[in-house]
Amino acid sequence: MTKHESSQELDLRDSGAHHGERAQVISPYVCRLRLARELAGFRKRAGLTHEALARKSGESKPKISRLENGHLRPAVDDVLAIAEALNISPDETAMLRTLTEGAAQRGWWEKQARDMGRRQAAIADLEQGAATIREYTTFVPGLLQTSDFMRAIAQHDDLVLAGDGHFEPSAMVRARATRQRMLRLPGGPSYETIIDELVLRRPTAPPGILAEQLRHLAKVAQDDVIVRVLPIGAILHNYRVPNSAFTLYTYPDPTDPVIASVDTVTSDIVLADVGEVAQYERLWNRLREAALSPEDSVDLLTEAAADLERTIRS
Repeated sequence: MTKHESSQELDLRDSGAHHGERAQVISPYVCRLRLARELAGFRKRAGLTHEALARKSGESKPKISRLENGHLRPAVDDVLAIAEALNISPDETAMLRTLTEGAAQRGWWEKQARDMGRRQAAIADLEQGAATIREYTTFVPGLLQTSDFMRAIAQHDDLVLAGDGHFEPSAMVRARATRQRMLRLPGGPSYETIIDELVLRRPTAPPGILAEQLRHLAKVAQDDVIVRVLPIGAILHNYRVPNSAFTLYTYPDPTDPVIASVDTVTSDIVLADVGEVAQYERLWNRLREAALSPEDSVDLLTEAAADLERTIRS
């Protein structure tokens, strides 16, 4: 490791994404959800209750229940014992083993979750191996923040500090920079964000830093990400105004669930239920229809940055 390389960068390179191919490993959390769905499906197909499967497999009923709920980091031996008790095919057993190994992985974010912030660690998990990330936000998106903006909010955001229990500003900044590098890797996820115009109008950092941040958003919007601004006066279908910021994640395998992560003051609520996620996908489409085009969004971001710079000079 050279002096310019962090352990996070090496972990990202080890994922395989640096060779121009999409990383084969996806979010361990998503693997856990898919494993849970497959285990429950096989058990129901076999006509077994949790109690009956526990007796046949030698695993405890609570462990089986937690595996089927996605609440337990799985062990290969446990899942293989369940597979044998279910009398499934070798191919189905191999599929369960692959999912188990993915679900059991510990990503770079877990090693530093306490210092980088547990909320950010959970987000990094969801981003791992994603095919697309779609985000509606009332704040500057973390994946597009400048280092100066990150440092400014890390030093002053007492709500973030309180919500995570412990938080190291410098670790948060380094971890967010690692997530941004993930976005730029060959085969990384496509990223589209809809930013509420309040982000441009309401101070969230000193004027000079915010102006630089807005110009950065305008620049990346002309590069390889899609940035749209939702005007304050935009009228959404049926006047359905979003209650909070949210992010949608999809993954390369069509059998993997679409995930919605909903931002609250104290935590991010992660949803995988098809019906619940579908509501956020409909809301996303309505926000997208009401937002400015990428070209008009760049113009508005540039104008807002210029307004801030004039204020600084006056």
